[in-house]
Amino acid sequence: MGIYLINSICYENKLKLFFLSIPIVVSSCDLQKGINDDTKFLGTTKGAVMCIEKNKQQSELISEKLVKNQCVKKHEIEIDHILNAVAKVYIHKSRITVSGIDGKNTYDDKIITSMSIKVTLYDEEGIQYSGVSFINNLWVLPNTSFHNLKVDLYFDYNKEDYYYDWCSNKKDNNTACKEWGIESLRGLEVLID
Repeated sequence: MGIYLINSICYENKLKLFFLSIPIVVSSCDLQKGINDDTKFLGTTKGAVMCIEKNKQQSELISEKLVKNQCVKKHEIEIDHILNAVAKVYIHKSRITVSGIDGKNTYDDKIITSMSIKVTLYDEEGIQYSGVSFINNLWVLPNTSFHNLKVDLYFDYNKEDYYYDWCSNKKDNNTACKEWGIESLRGLEVLID
């Protein structure tokens, strides 16, 4: 009986020690995961850099540029935009080209990584045609200009080479017109330790 009682006490103490040590192990695993978890810095340059470092070994199979582009895409977030830009809009059958897009990143702390461009046409009957396309893999630093960006938008439109004035210059409702704009911006916040 005495031996059983001693073994029972030792067994209970071992169980208590075992259960007390489990949270420490789990906590240290969570801590380690937090150190390497780039998603905690979503939307920042720090998160993108951590992602690139974490995936560097894949550059043996895929290019470093692809790793960078995918990490930036994973971490970029939509940012507010008050951006002035100019461009030329060319109308072709089933395609519109917006070229010579020039503008400036006016942010002090954000890098522009992609943007969506929208074009809308109104024909003589007032029917609206519109399309959106993306320009990806940009790297426009804060307070830096961008020049000569180009994008093609594809949609069903059968009136080639018709002259369209800008809708902002429209004098009456029966005039066909065109308008374009930057619909959205995506980017990374510059985060420095």
